[in-house]
Amino acid sequence: MPTNPIIAQTEKVFLQKLVELIETEAVSPIDGQTITKEFLKCVDLEDVAKFKEALNNLTLKYADFKPVYSEFLRLEEQNKVDNVLNKMQGLMQNNSNPLPVSEPTAAQIT
Repeated sequence: MPTNPIIAQTEKVFLQKLVELIETEAVSPIDGQTITKEFLKCVDLEDVAKFKEALNNLTLKYADFKPVYSEFLRLEEQNKVDNVLNKMQGLMQNNSNPLPVSEPTAAQIT
């Protein structure tokens, strides 16, 4: 199981697509094994940039898997957005605790 969440989610999408293609006989079980071996080589890279390149090459070779690559791109973009939102949320939380204001003393008022 991949440790990177984007790769792990893409693997689930790949397996769903593979099952769908085998069930509809668009891909034979033997071709499915070959494609799966190639996909697992991509997964083993664990580096998102290398995975992206390998997955793109795989989908160029097996056009039926283009939706898997599209889903990977969507997940990658969503991850970037989530990272920015998390950073913004962290900054907002840090700024939501203003410094305490001390009450003025009688000497300061007069």
